[in-house]
Amino acid sequence: MADEGLLPANARDRNALRPVPPLASFWHRLGAVLVDLLLVYMLLRLTFPLLRPFYLQVGAWSVLLTLALVYVYLFLAEGPVGKGRTVGKAVLGIQTTDANGAPLRPTAAAVRAGVMLPYMLPLLSGELSGPFIGADPTRFYLAQLATHGVGSACIIANVFLAAMHPLRQTVPDLAAGSLVLREAGAHQLAAFQEQVAEQAAPLDRRAKQVAFLAFVALTGVSAFFQYRTLFNPDARRQFRFMEEFRKEFRFQDMTPVFMPGRMLDLQFLLQREGHTTESITALLKKAGAADQPSTDTHLVMVVFRSRSAIEPEDLGPPERMQELTRAVAAWAARSIRENAFPLNRESRVRRAGPERAGGKPFVFQPRHVALLFVEEINLLLYPFTLMPPGFHSDIRIVHAEIAPLELSESFYETESQEAAGESAPVPAALEPLTTAPLEAGATTGPVERGAPYR
Repeated sequence: MADEGLLPANARDRNALRPVPPLASFWHRLGAVLVDLLLVYMLLRLTFPLLRPFYLQVGAWSVLLTLALVYVYLFLAEGPVGKGRTVGKAVLGIQTTDANGAPLRPTAAAVRAGVMLPYMLPLLSGELSGPFIGADPTRFYLAQLATHGVGSACIIANVFLAAMHPLRQTVPDLAAGSLVLREAGAHQLAAFQEQVAEQAAPLDRRAKQVAFLAFVALTGVSAFFQYRTLFNPDARRQFRFMEEFRKEFRFQDMTPVFMPGRMLDLQFLLQREGHTTESITALLKKAGAADQPSTDTHLVMVVFRSRSAIEPEDLGPPERMQELTRAVAAWAARSIRENAFPLNRESRVRRAGPERAGGKPFVFQPRHVALLFVEEINLLLYPFTLMPPGFHSDIRIVHAEIAPLELSESFYETESQEAAGESAPVPAALEPLTTAPLEAGATTGPVERGAPYR
């Protein structure tokens, strides 16, 4: 009792344990983000067939439309409708509040939703930087750096901030003055922050410094590696080819893209649209192909991409398609004979990759060319599915033309002998194309959307 008299009258109050607010952990917040992403994925998958005509009408603006929809969702969930709870946060039992534990005001919710949009930049990198592809890679490099580089650095910097900040705040939280709690409304959060301000200040400062340094370092690393990737002789040659190829074979408002592959890839794409492998064989015969291709027969594919809806009749008469097909086939054959990029010998050896059995390289030897006219929507508006390498999951084939390459058999035989002497023999065709019967009454002809060849 005597000792108590030696203490100041308010010592007990000043040394009382301060109630720590139940801040949401890093893993709670990460789990909420994953649940929200899964929700968006499912919504896009379920609504895509119905809304596809609208997406095609919007065209390239569908990327900005996606950002706008994400912003509206975050604003409503964090603000007036969800009161700080997105679907993911509701599932994980956490909530965004202001400094007093109350729901965010509309202004704060709008700020928080806007600051979160850079998290989407890595996903939009290909869509936003694609239009800048040209002979000069500088613009494409800057677009890639501003989207993928900066966006990825933002995400990692916020991970550091959430892990180290005394109140587990990220940049959106700091901008909106918000907290993310496991429970809300029963805590004197403002009073708590005032009490611990002196002790929390050094931790707050250190967390911000580490996050800023992480952002700068990761942006710098991304800038360095992207520069090495884009500003080398091979990349410059690739950019020049893409620009020249698009100018030479541009058709209406579609963008032609060169893609090497196998008959198996073409078979996969056409069957995904409800066509039969027997129809592919019939179309090859109609095109004048003398040999029976296998699933491993090499193939030059040129995909004509349209960001708006197209119909087969929009492509013009069959004679026009055949003329374009012959022009592409002649270009491919000439490029191979003249050893011109990207169908020169060196590129074809590198493109073919390892042989299945021996793991040694062999030569990519295309014997046919296929022109595919497709409708394309940006990847964020369609669920990711298993596709052949180099193909998007959002393309839909409207029309296809196939033709054999005019190359003598002796040309490839000589090349095969050289390849056998350098590494390993070119593997023979493995399995012939498996055929399926055509529907009753169906004949052969151009590929039309939603129906077998006829």
